[in-house]
Amino acid sequence: MTGQAGLPGECCPSRSISLVAPVALPMQLTTNHIFPEVRVNGSRPLSFILDSGDKYGLIDIDLAKELSVPLGMAINIAGIGAATTQGAIVNRTPFTLDALRGFTQPITLAMPLRRLAPRFGRDVDGILGADFMSEFVDEIDYQNSVVRLHDKDTFVYSGAGMSVPVQLDNSGHPAFDAIVTPRSGAERGRTAANRQTRNSSRSTPHGRRAGVHCPRDRAPVAGARGCSNTVGRAQVSGSAPRSARPPSLRPE
Repeated sequence: MTGQAGLPGECCPSRSISLVAPVALPMQLTTNHIFPEVRVNGSRPLSFILDSGDKYGLIDIDLAKELSVPLGMAINIAGIGAATTQGAIVNRTPFTLDALRGFTQPITLAMPLRRLAPRFGRDVDGILGADFMSEFVDEIDYQNSVVRLHDKDTFVYSGAGMSVPVQLDNSGHPAFDAIVTPRSGAERGRTAANRQTRNSSRSTPHGRRAGVHCPRDRAPVAGARGCSNTVGRAQVSGSAPRSARPPSLRPE
């Protein structure tokens, strides 16, 4: 969402910690989106989205003013498609999580987020982005409603899964090579790996070239010029094909 790199501002330093054992962060799952509780400057528990599609920690700008968060220079923040919205740099403001004692990281940006409430059916106080998620190995346990954090320096995976190489762009967005197989035949492409949602997606122009179309009776994806639909199978390069249920067509 943010798409900004090298942001200026007077911010507090991060304080990383080593985990002797995994830490379980309680979460709520709303419309397939992950909401852990976060505190900003010792505030009440706030409802943040865990979203690897954003790089920085963000807070709703009206909430930031309510909490007397020091705001710096105004900045235009890139949104979905060509849209931009005005936000502000956040100065000297850390966030914490109750289960991660000793860990802090700065909130970097404030922007309007309350307009997202109708989409989720709840308030969205902020976003935890890739900067936070990259501090740990993140295990999302949907059945038990927890995000389990492992020490990234000592973690050793054991299980039936497989490793998939990803690339991070300048905004911290992870992506991997994949094959989508609609009825008209397979097409290779680059797919976003976004831990904000459990669904897979393809950008709309790529989807149309591959024979993926939005029926007129399909509801549009909130905030995007696309739709939700079951289109076929998605296969990460080097892995077995899996049914894509339901992918979303997203704008470029």
